[in-house]
Amino acid sequence: MANREPRALHFPYLKTTLLSFGNFSINIALSVYAIYVPLFVRRNFLAYYPNSALVNSIVGIVMVLDNVIALFVQPAIGSLSDRIWLKNLGRRMPFIIVGIPLAAFFFGLIGTFEETLIWLLISITFFNISVAIYKSPVLSLIPDLLPPSYRSEGSGVLSVVGGLASILGLFLSAYLYNISHPLAFWAIGAIMMICLLILLFSVREDPNKYVVSKESPEGWANILSNLRHEKNSALIFALVAVFLNQCGYQVAESFLSTYTTTVLKFSETNANYVLGTLGLFGIISAIPAGLLGRKLGARDAALIGLILFGLTIIPMAYFSLVSPDVVAKVFQLNQFHIEAQFFLILIWVLVLGFSLTVISINLLVVVWDMASEKKIATFTGYYYLFAHSAAILSPMMAGVIFDIIESLFNIEGLQGLFCYVGIMYVGAIFALLRVRKIQIERELGLTEEELTILRRRAKKRATLLLPLILFGFGARENPIKEKRKEQRQDLKIFEKGFREFLKDGDLSKKEYREAIKALKKEHQKELKSLKRELAHEEVVEEIAKTELRRDFRLFKEKFQEFMKDGDLSKAELNRAIHMLKQEQKRELQELKEKLISRRQDRLRKDLTE
Repeated sequence: MANREPRALHFPYLKTTLLSFGNFSINIALSVYAIYVPLFVRRNFLAYYPNSALVNSIVGIVMVLDNVIALFVQPAIGSLSDRIWLKNLGRRMPFIIVGIPLAAFFFGLIGTFEETLIWLLISITFFNISVAIYKSPVLSLIPDLLPPSYRSEGSGVLSVVGGLASILGLFLSAYLYNISHPLAFWAIGAIMMICLLILLFSVREDPNKYVVSKESPEGWANILSNLRHEKNSALIFALVAVFLNQCGYQVAESFLSTYTTTVLKFSETNANYVLGTLGLFGIISAIPAGLLGRKLGARDAALIGLILFGLTIIPMAYFSLVSPDVVAKVFQLNQFHIEAQFFLILIWVLVLGFSLTVISINLLVVVWDMASEKKIATFTGYYYLFAHSAAILSPMMAGVIFDIIESLFNIEGLQGLFCYVGIMYVGAIFALLRVRKIQIERELGLTEEELTILRRRAKKRATLLLPLILFGFGARENPIKEKRKEQRQDLKIFEKGFREFLKDGDLSKKEYREAIKALKKEHQKELKSLKRELAHEEVVEEIAKTELRRDFRLFKEKFQEFMKDGDLSKAELNRAIHMLKQEQKRELQELKEKLISRRQDRLRKDLTE
């Protein structure tokens, strides 16, 4: 009888949560930063230049400062922290010990100097430099101190802790801001210092444990150079989707607080509650979003998230331009006294939060799934290059667009916020659909000529649209559904049998998980094989139909000539055409039966092997 899996192999949730407090300190500050800094900058700038038409552009420039600093400071700090080791402190903690107190101090100064433009900008700049000093080291604690097999779960814990920090920051600052503006910022700074104390008492770095590489990370120039040599069109479209998604998200984050105060006429603290509510829905939906990604795959889950977000943002874009009061009612759920309307809007906001969570969890995994084991870090670099580029360019570009709208149409430029965000997300949908199409084509293993036939067949038959989106090229749904049903039944039987072994102690949990994983991998291989077979059948059928249509046209032309010469009556022509159609139907049916029989024989052979 095998020994049971030792307790030490279980995922260390407590340890991972403690390691995540560095990320907690970043998120709690940045969530408050994203709300109040745009408002402070706008208010100060308008105090100096009351009639300026560039106010949104200036806000956009200030809000990309953190990403510009991160672009230059974080790679250098990350490289340095990989190479040094200080006795009793380690690789990462020296930077964390310096960065968190500085960030907390300058964050407090942002609230203190909210009415003094020059000191406000200085505080903002040094706060972002301080965060950049410790952000890369603090995020490296999870991969450094957890075994490789636990890193995905560790990343999930990191995200949940970061999300909770954002919600706490938004609600706490909203409460304290009503008492004293500077107090809200110094209180957040104090919490950041508590996070540092937790890390000091919980982090024990080992120079030899779980550190994968001591090499310096590649700089942005090298990452861009490597990308030029990637011959993978699906990767390029995936990165375009990442860029457009971040373009929309970063603009929403940068301008939403200003939008709620200037367009919706909310108080400054109400803007916190809006983002806090969305963040809360995001945390609630994190587990379902992860399950969706595991069930459908990261690509299809991210696509569903983008489509859901697009469907919810389009009405908001319309009402924001036509009637902003409707958008205000959406954000203030408690304003509705009619129960049906309240729950309709509640569902709307839930879908919005859920879709954002699905996108954020799965879009990076889409890029990772295209990489070999040796190139995970390189592909992560590609992702962040496009994400940072969007975070730098998009808020500035959006600010200019909003100022142009204000000048040309004599309305508040920020009323176009959701239009801008919606356009970016729709673009991301089309980019990810392109990724899906390219990957399905590759999975089918067909020649370019065969793919052309399938594309032509799909275009001719509008009814194939839904199967085309779900399965690719309108491949027959029923065999795939039947196969999936059969696989689900196999999995249930397999799990039931192995749970008995697990219960008796004849099998460890690790062995059980590996066996389930192997079976699912085999099921995926079977499905891919079936899809290739179905696609091949589609091609063969389309070629056969093309030949039959050509034969029918030639036959009809020939017999029409006979009828003109008087050698054949119209009734005889119609009878001959009817007989030919029946004969061709029989030929086509025989071909289908032959193809199905061949497919079943091949699948039986694969199963036997």
